Amino acid sequence: LKKLSKKDSTTKMKALGELLGFFEEGGGRSEDELALILPLWQQPFETVAMDADRRVREALFVALRALVLRVKKHMTKHIRGLMLPWLCARFDTEAPVRVAANAAFAALFPPAKIADALLYCKGDILHGIDNNMNHTVQTLCDPKTFSKEEAEDTISRVHASSLLALAHVLEALSKEQAVKFAQDFETLQKPMFWKL
Repeated sequence: LKKLSKKDSTTKMKALGELLGFFEEGGGRSEDELALILPLWQQPFETVAMDADRRVREALFVALRALVLRVKKHMTKHIRGLMLPWLCARFDTEAPVRVAANAAFAALFPPAKIADALLYCKGDILHGIDNNMNHTVQTLCDPKTFSKEEAEDTISRVHASSLLALAHVLEALSKEQAVKFAQDFETLQKPMFWKL
């Protein structure tokens, strides 16, 4: 997990490859033992989900799917912090990332449970989308890590995927639930939101 905080994509790819192997094989560990990684997974997951390199984002969700398949019953306690980056990745600008994120999502959530999961994570989703929409290139992208072009692409991708994730959430809920969800989303009331 420490390698995921490194700046270069090659190190992150190696780390995600190691994690994928570990999740798939389990290293002789039980499901309960593997689940111990879940509290440690959230922070690097959120950061790597916004990485400028498409390959890194794709590898993250391939590894997440392998983890989900091994520790499915333990995911509920930790899903709130993972949900928004996961939803945004389902609407990434790069098709391989979308495919990997959707495969991981389908591994955890049967279609009949998606609305319940979204409602369970409502506060985190609303807060996260609000944060994402308020980001600028300067607040989201470290100039030491991102080139100017990567930073502009990243902020555009984060804004677009956040809006698409919000649309998806509203479509997945019943009309009454969607209206309540939208009413609770204060960013919809801000003029800056409508300028996008």
